[in-house]
Amino acid sequence: MASFLCPVAGPADMNLSWLSGYLNIAIPGKNAIAIVTTAGSLVGTFAAPGSRPTACCGYQTTLIADSVTHTVYEDGVPVITGIETPVGADEEATTDNDYNVYLLAVDDATDRVYLYKKTVAVAPASVGRVKTLFK
Repeated sequence: MASFLCPVAGPADMNLSWLSGYLNIAIPGKNAIAIVTTAGSLVGTFAAPGSRPTACCGYQTTLIADSVTHTVYEDGVPVITGIETPVGADEEATTDNDYNVYLLAVDDATDRVYLYKKTVAVAPASVGRVKTLFK
């Protein structure tokens, strides 16, 4: 469909942010994440939380895998540690009785794929508010 030269040299991984509509691109050599439009224009950059980001995901939160610290960060906070060489990170969210978020990580050194689940309780909606919606 289209291609463009990354506006920041040395890209390693990218993901489309569901919330912003921009691409998040990991730039390991600069310890940065570039935010880029789908047409290739640089919106900005921010420092990655570790030392060398090798993967990023920006679906609902920002996941960044770092091969030097052996950690996957979620919004700057370490959530998965001890992975030798994380080269992939992703997330998937589902709703059922609770709000479930699945965090995924790939370890290049061990050829393992990790799947983590965290569950966040969802407060029930007010019956009055629900009835008002359907009037």
